[in-house]
Amino acid sequence: MTALIENLEADHKRFRRYLVVFNEEVRNLAQSDGSDYVLLNQIATYFAGYPDELHHKEEDIIYARLATKARSRRVELRNLQQQHVELSQRANHFSDIVSMILNNEQLPIDKVVEESVAYRNILTAHMSGEEETLFRPARSLLNQDDWWDIEQAISNLYAEEINYEKARSVLAIETSLDKYLKT
Repeated sequence: MTALIENLEADHKRFRRYLVVFNEEVRNLAQSDGSDYVLLNQIATYFAGYPDELHHKEEDIIYARLATKARSRRVELRNLQQQHVELSQRANHFSDIVSMILNNEQLPIDKVVEESVAYRNILTAHMSGEEETLFRPARSLLNQDDWWDIEQAISNLYAEEINYEKARSVLAIETSLDKYLKT
């Protein structure tokens, strides 16, 4: 079922588009050039919510199945999967920083820029690693039965674990960001 991989790849493309805007706003912030803090907050909130609530959970299910088929890549797959924790922590930390700025707390701009650049770099490298180590091998090594089991596991996950209120909230932000990018 390459449709699931195609959806995850589409997420990565969307993440990269959002990172372009993120980079522009952080650059404006660094240059004291009128950063749009509301937009920056939307992006930070999105990255603190969507990947954890939806995207990474689906990838984790694929990681688990692929690890049984690609034993030589187990360590590499496990490392990428464990990066989800660090990405979540950094996204939440940056979201907190932006919230502090919106609440008029004085923060050193260089520290804010440093945190944002670190998050962007880790996320970008992580996505590239997944595309090479997870998506490509999954397409070739997983069979129809594997994909059926993965789809069932994702269905069960959605039925049991997804916080639908949080998911709706981040999807509303996604819609708003997509509209912003079209203007």
